[in-house]
Amino acid sequence: MDTTALTALTHYRVDVYAAFGRRRDALFALCDTLLGTGTISSFPSLSLQPQHQCGWGSLFGALREGDIDMATMERLLTAHPQVTGESI
Repeated sequence: MDTTALTALTHYRVDVYAAFGRRRDALFALCDTLLGTGTISSFPSLSLQPQHQCGWGSLFGALREGDIDMATMERLLTAHPQVTGESI
């Protein structure tokens, strides 16, 4: 089994997590939930999704007080263009 794509995804997730400052865990959980959820009706409904392990209060705390190094995120998104047609 070729694990190249899985390894690349793992490194990407580590780098994204490192780009988050305050409220890093809640921001990361928010990103995971947004990427793994279809259409949502509201932000509070995200906290009801199975992949969101934090309470709804942490979601709003992350949005209000969270910190993201935007220059790092721009570099990451540019260095890792979206791959289509492949599944991991």
